[in-house]
Amino acid sequence: MGLWLNGHIMEASEPYEFLANLIGVSAGGRFLQEWFPPSRGSPLSPEIKIKRLEAQAKKAGVPGVVVPMKEAWNRNFRNSIFHADYSFHGPEMQTIRPTRIYPHDETMTLTNRAIAYQEALSVLRQ
Repeated sequence: MGLWLNGHIMEASEPYEFLANLIGVSAGGRFLQEWFPPSRGSPLSPEIKIKRLEAQAKKAGVPGVVVPMKEAWNRNFRNSIFHADYSFHGPEMQTIRPTRIYPHDETMTLTNRAIAYQEALSVLRQ
């Protein structure tokens, strides 16, 4: 369940839009309904959104706001989860493409970072 939760937290579009609006408005801009429109009919990847947010935050003078997302995002980990290209061997998670072993601590760290990122955004919304 933790892997599923990690993937869905990192894939959800709204948190990226929310943070983009916080950064944009704090820099004197206006609220935008959609900061990350689909490209050729496909949604942008979290990796692209994070890079764009990082540039926006740096320009606004608040580069640290993207750190929790960057620390939680791991493209290969996400792909392995959503494509079911992993298996557990004792406490370790092994991925197929690419072949990699994630020790229990690293799997939990990535999952807990995603949850912490989600919790931080929840506090900002209040």
